Parts: sequence; C-alpha cells; structure tokens
Amino acid sequence: MSARIETYSLAQVVADVLPEEWTDGERWLRRRLNRGEIEGYKVGREWRFTKAQVDALIAHFTNAKTEVAAPEEDTESEAPLALGLSARSRRRLVNA
Repeated sequence: MSARIETYSLAQVVADVLPEEWTDGERWLRRRLNRGEIEGYKVGREWRFTKAQVDALIAHFTNAKTEVAAPEEDTESEAPLALGLSARSRRRLVNA
C-alpha cells in the first residue's frame, strides 16, 4: 500500500503561514503562484501545497542574514576618487 502524501489547500497555507492582519492573503499568494515566484501545484481550479513547498515558501520569505565576504584591499584597481564627479566637484576636490 502506498503512503499518502499530505497536501495543504491555499486557505490552510494562508492561515498557517501569512500574518493574520493581512486582509487578502489568498489573493496575494495566488498572484505569486501564477507568476511562478513560489511553488505549488494546481488540481482543477484549486492550488495545493506539499509540506516541502510550504517550507520552501517560508524559507523564500525569511529574512536570513547571509555573510558577505569582505572585499580584498587592492589599491591598484580602485577607481579614482574623482570618477563620476562633475567638473566643479573635481575642482573643489583638488583645491581642498
């Protein structure tokens, strides 16, 4: 006998994942599904989600900090300070 795959409806995901104060969470989530921004699957006219897809939805919108590598100190390849300045600003920089 095959194992049942538990799925969640759009309304269940909205109730469990999105903030309660959102007035139209179903519409917001449906738009992202239609655009392909998040994963889900459609059975007939109804969107469904697996547990993995709900977890991916949460991970997608999580504000996790990622460590950014510090730029290497390379004075030769640095752009000159006056690059991108107007002529007047360059004169002021030279006279300062």
